[in-house]
Amino acid sequence: MVIQSGVFTERLFARILTGLGYSNLAATYDVETLRAILAERDPYRLSWLDANYSEDTSPERIVDYAFGIDYLIEVAPTNQRIGMDFTINGSSLHRKMQKLDRNKWLWHGLGISTNIVVCFELPNGHDQGLLFYDLEDCEDKLLDGIFSAIESKKEVTAINIKVCRK
Repeated sequence: MVIQSGVFTERLFARILTGLGYSNLAATYDVETLRAILAERDPYRLSWLDANYSEDTSPERIVDYAFGIDYLIEVAPTNQRIGMDFTINGSSLHRKMQKLDRNKWLWHGLGISTNIVVCFELPNGHDQGLLFYDLEDCEDKLLDGIFSAIESKKEVTAINIKVCRK
């Protein structure tokens, strides 16, 4: 199931990033601030948000569904804001990068300078539970990818992480 795989991937990356000391900064936004950014930059998207979500929708969900960002971090020492979109579908990498590139004027409103599409290649192509994966190896690859993206100075880039079994 695509939805379950997407939720699994987002939770797995959230766990890895939280373990590395990167909390999701999307939670720090006030809902009204996010709505104001949408009103200024894309009123159609704000109308869509109003039609599909209640007023008690969390900032993280708004950043995910309206801005297309699964996770938002700030990297020291530059305090550069990095948005991330996670996937386990390698064939969607190019499409996701194009989507983020088309919407950069929107995520610039969140102070994001770089967006990374992170593709997680799972063994046998499906999730088998966190206990079976070498998450330390994933942490190293993710950190390398984040810092490579910063050094590249590209606004949208991709990281492909092959997940190893323990």
